[in-house]
Amino acid sequence: MRSMPDEVGNVLLILQGRHWTVGVILGALMLGAVLGFLVMLARVRHKIARRWCAIGYIALVRAIPPIV
Repeated sequence: MRSMPDEVGNVLLILQGRHWTVGVILGALMLGAVLGFLVMLARVRHKIARRWCAIGYIALVRAIPPIV
């Protein structure tokens, strides 16, 4: 029985991992959208405590440098 070359094995591993990659991306997008919507609602509400918490959270997130 012949064994697969290393390149073929690596390609198969990459193809198997694409499902996890797409799942993580979609999960992060959904979580970010929900969290962003909730922060937006808190930012426009008339309750001062919620508004200041949202302003503080936005300032904190904007102060973190992007990891690129």
